[in-house]
Amino acid sequence: MNRAIPKNKAERRKSVADLCQKLALIMCVLTLLAALDGMQAGFRTDKMLFNAVRGEETIVSGDLYIPPNEQGVSVHAEAENSAPGTNLDGYIRYRTSTPGLSLHFLEIRGRMWRGLLQVSDSAALGDARLDVFLRGCPPDEIAPHHTVRVLPTQAALAASHTSLFHRLLGVQSWWVMFATLPLAILFTVVVFREKGREMNRLLANGIAPIYKLARRGDHWEVVFGLGRNHGVREHDTLTILNRELIPVGCISVHTVKAETSHANVDMGVHISPRFFVARHRTRHLDNTHK
Repeated sequence: MNRAIPKNKAERRKSVADLCQKLALIMCVLTLLAALDGMQAGFRTDKMLFNAVRGEETIVSGDLYIPPNEQGVSVHAEAENSAPGTNLDGYIRYRTSTPGLSLHFLEIRGRMWRGLLQVSDSAALGDARLDVFLRGCPPDEIAPHHTVRVLPTQAALAASHTSLFHRLLGVQSWWVMFATLPLAILFTVVVFREKGREMNRLLANGIAPIYKLARRGDHWEVVFGLGRNHGVREHDTLTILNRELIPVGCISVHTVKAETSHANVDMGVHISPRFFVARHRTRHLDNTHK
């Protein structure tokens, strides 16, 4: 009758390593999904479209059209070189195709402007045209214009996002990626550290993993991580252990190197690349669970 072996320190470490491995995989998947979601949202998002909720305000930004004339260049230079805190509304103007929209400019950097878009409670739902231009330089027909899409509720705004993460979680996918990537790295480091400790512990008990398992006609060629430095000699008979470190067969060594050995195994022996090889049939069972 098999008896359950109580958990010890080594088993707890293995449980932690297994948990971290699963968490690392989850974080990697989330990081990849967030990156893909962010890229597809970037391709699909209309940079000239601003979604806003009626009765609320939102930060918007866009490219500033600078007419190729002396006045346009001069006004733009004044605005860009203005002192911090200067009211940029004196340099940049706007006009809309519908009442109820107002825009207060906060910053200008090169050709990029940033402002606070306010939508009144009486603003009509739907799309409205928004033109942004420099003082004294009303846009001509070739100047690009923005579209403000007025939505009734925050729920409608959330549903309008092209990013799945933004739509479902309310956060940009890039923030998800920046949050999950460090966690993925952290959990991976923990897994490698614990796996390294586990491997050192097994080697100290004369147990090593199988590095190579290849079919050679009527037998398996096996390469494993025990060698001359571990006390293995040619023609030694070692024990094959499964993933639970339970003996499932024997193996006869024909070539021994410093850190590895080679052996041939009959095709009828149950063996897997994820199995182990032990120097002793009984000692590993006593030491492994200590």
